[in-house]
Amino acid sequence: MKPGPSPPATYARPPISATVVLVVGVYLSAFAGLVALAGGAVIRWTEVPAPGPGDQDELHLLLGLLVAAAGCTLLSGLWLGLQWPKWTAFTSTLFAMVTVATLVTAEIVERRFTPPWPAAALHGVTPDANHQPWGLLGRRPDQVGFNTWGQRDRERTLQPAESVYRIAFIGDSFLDETVSEPISLITERLMNSPKIEIINLGVSATSPDEYYFRLANVALPLGVDACVMFLYLGNDLAAGPRTLHGSLGITAVSPRGSLLDALQLRSLNHLATNRQRPVLQAWGVAGELADRERRLHQRFQNATDEGAIEILLSLEPFPPPVAAALVQRLRRPEASAFLEMLRHPDAGLFRSYFLVDSLWLAGLGQAPLTIDDINSARHWVKLSHEHCQQRGLPFLLVVIPQGFAVDQRLQEMWSPLADVAGLTDKTEVAAMQLLQQLTIDGVELLDLHTTLRSAPGSYLNLDGHWSESGIHCVAAEVEKRIRGWTDPRLVSGKALAAGSSRTDAHSPVTKQHCLKQ
Repeated sequence: MKPGPSPPATYARPPISATVVLVVGVYLSAFAGLVALAGGAVIRWTEVPAPGPGDQDELHLLLGLLVAAAGCTLLSGLWLGLQWPKWTAFTSTLFAMVTVATLVTAEIVERRFTPPWPAAALHGVTPDANHQPWGLLGRRPDQVGFNTWGQRDRERTLQPAESVYRIAFIGDSFLDETVSEPISLITERLMNSPKIEIINLGVSATSPDEYYFRLANVALPLGVDACVMFLYLGNDLAAGPRTLHGSLGITAVSPRGSLLDALQLRSLNHLATNRQRPVLQAWGVAGELADRERRLHQRFQNATDEGAIEILLSLEPFPPPVAAALVQRLRRPEASAFLEMLRHPDAGLFRSYFLVDSLWLAGLGQAPLTIDDINSARHWVKLSHEHCQQRGLPFLLVVIPQGFAVDQRLQEMWSPLADVAGLTDKTEVAAMQLLQQLTIDGVELLDLHTTLRSAPGSYLNLDGHWSESGIHCVAAEVEKRIRGWTDPRLVSGKALAAGSSRTDAHSPVTKQHCLKQ
């Protein structure tokens, strides 16, 4: 029997050769890159911009890569399609289907190892791993632990119950690393109504850009009716334009949006980016931060005054004249109380982050230079305010001063070393400029400077966060400002009146917390 006629050329397969393999590889890689970059471009062009030129640089890079991917796809696709059109179409379709199936399968598998939302968008670790690097919890029997979201809070539902007015507190460690109770719970108890709840969305080592994305992509999906944002006039002014990094819009540290997040591939995005999360980088991969602080504290506890002085001088390579001035200052009799504070800090919480700058201040007579980026802070706070305003949601910015700037007890305890208020002078000037600009922007402010100046002991002497009296004092001030927000149709006037006339037996919050002690 004679063989049949050969199939038309359009059904032919390309020969296996180095050239064909190379062109097919370029085509499929460029095709995948084009789709990913196009999706990333849509995300980046629709995303709120950061201040400064950084976004424009990334957008230009993205545009260049997109043009290159489109060119490679077009040229290699035309070469293959003109010679083997049906094979090229079939291969392209099969490649797309396999890619989608692989991504979906990988997402399903990865979800078994990824914290559920919103935990994945907050601390990015499971609740049992949260706070271990600092070892904060477990020091006191009355400490509030963390819920299934990984937050210092009681358990919350993803959506508030019917007729419940939900308020979100957003900020950093002032909401997260409290001695016993977070300010959100204390304020909620002061409101004294079952129809008002305050959820704690505070995450340590985060900055204003993350506050914005946490508001937009976590708080609002959780059904909040109002937002209170806490801005610390310390590291919040030292943050860059973006601390939640991303890769061309394709991936980004959650809660910042990305292409993978938009495609509901959140676990793959988590896998690709979670190590870049600011709070995890601050802790260290294996908790190095806590181990280093713990070892340093143990050295102080076991040292004589002379030994403690040697430890302090070993923290930095001080020039001989500076080291000599420090030794002379630390050997004065009144310095013994300061050295004893290093051995037994408030609540047993040892933190060394103020020590080095204070030593330089004592040795040189001037504070180290600081970078205070009020433009970045203003940008993200203003966007947060506008985001709420557009949705008819109340917004309040609580301004937290540095302890050295307002706490007389803190200043006195550190005075044997240096006049630590000098560490905050430059930042305070920048902060006042920021507050003036935010007032012009129409942002409602609660500036705690006056309140905390009248309440010595509001800050822990070495940790730098609020003490028990400080956090109750601030909670009382916040409660007074947000009480008028609640919708009278949702909240019983009787319950509110009762809340203003009494406090819960478990939370002795009174005006005395904000009086001189």
